[in-house]
Amino acid sequence: MTESKLDENKPTGLTRSYRAKAYELLEGHSNISTVAKSINLVLIILIISNVIAAIFESEPSYHDKYLSEFALFEFISLSIFCTEYILRLWCCVEAKEAAGLSNYKARLKYIFTPIALIDLIAILPFLIAMFFTIDLRSLRLI
Repeated sequence: MTESKLDENKPTGLTRSYRAKAYELLEGHSNISTVAKSINLVLIILIISNVIAAIFESEPSYHDKYLSEFALFEFISLSIFCTEYILRLWCCVEAKEAAGLSNYKARLKYIFTPIALIDLIAILPFLIAMFFTIDLRSLRLI
């Protein structure tokens, strides 16, 4: 889902939908804007930071000393990842591959792409923990 069905010659600004703009920021790979590059960079740094935090948190002395900081960082970063997943799910209907599909079918098709499945597996422990008292944090590293 990397190519937009949007015509690059169409006018920009208020005439374009928010969904199309979100798609171009999250999925656009050709003529990528500075904002899109910044978003991708922030997400990459956040992923690396989460791996580093998980490594430090596995050390009992760091875990005990910085428990609240680890919890806050985890909550903020996973909230960002959940928001990103929801935005990608919302705007995936703008992809060229979604042309001719209903929004429901396009989103269902996107959910089962490898990258969407990886993202879902990464945030699923956080979502489950919101409703159940199960510690599944180690699954995020997979």
